[in-house]
Amino acid sequence: ENKKDRADIKSFLKITFLYFILTYLLWPFLWVNPIENFIYSLSTMSNYNWSASVFYLGKFHHSYYLPWHYSIVWIAISNSIGVVILIIFSIAIFFRRILKRFLKITEKNIEFSLWKNSKEYFTYLNIFLVFIPIFLIVINNSTLYSGWRHVYFLFPSLLIISTSGVYYLLQIFSKIKKIKLALVIFCILILFTNIYNLIKFHPFQNVYFNYLSEKIANDKFEIDYWGLSNIQALSKLANDEIKTICNIGLMNLNMSKKMLSQKERNLISIKGQNFDECNYIISNKIFLSDPKYTRKYQIPDNFKKIDSIRRGNIVVIEIYKKIKK
Repeated sequence: ENKKDRADIKSFLKITFLYFILTYLLWPFLWVNPIENFIYSLSTMSNYNWSASVFYLGKFHHSYYLPWHYSIVWIAISNSIGVVILIIFSIAIFFRRILKRFLKITEKNIEFSLWKNSKEYFTYLNIFLVFIPIFLIVINNSTLYSGWRHVYFLFPSLLIISTSGVYYLLQIFSKIKKIKLALVIFCILILFTNIYNLIKFHPFQNVYFNYLSEKIANDKFEIDYWGLSNIQALSKLANDEIKTICNIGLMNLNMSKKMLSQKERNLISIKGQNFDECNYIISNKIFLSDPKYTRKYQIPDNFKKIDSIRRGNIVVIEIYKKIKK
């Protein structure tokens, strides 16, 4: 037993040593001043200096005072329901196991082990890798915006956690073929559903919301924060004659225009928010403040919606045209 403990400690020390070495080797910013720059990075990332409003759950929240559940809700709504169910189930198994093992501790039996094999250890490790960053974000009230992109690095761990739930069920029902087959089919459905959605939402995979949240997404959450749909909207208008175009929302149409063909660029004239000078308006509904109280975010009365780019129930961007009165 002592040999096994010593071997485990050695493995832990080796992994820890390699972790820090690789962190510094792959992070050039640390090369000049390893310790101070590392501390500076942590303090900066824990509360990034970005001051604006974030549209979340149908309300505008200041980026410094977002609800604690912001990243958790975004993870839940932007992953397929099957994956979310498996993640919740696997985490529930984890807490159930820990609780049962704590309750078995008595005066006669004081032995306690968090995990009993390497598979359990690997699952628990990934659960901690997910919980610790989210916990730090919550207690530091870290600045977040535009979904859960700041914690995308958690996704591999979330997938590992979800597969552990499947493995657990396969072990329990190992002798019941029908249930095993149902689990396999369930996992295949999740896989093919994700592939289907990648194709369906292309090239706007970033605006994916699962079935439960898709119908309310436009009213409750930010959609195309990165403005990927700007190019398609401009391309729709770049036909026959020169179009003068304004924008409403957080977008830089001049940058998007550079990605069009030369012929299309010649037919597009960007006027910013000078609504009197333009015949069309593009809006992606990404605002840095509540549009109810911000004039530049309001569609003028003499413009009418003529087109939009959608993916399923998600309205990605809208196009308005000036009408004669």
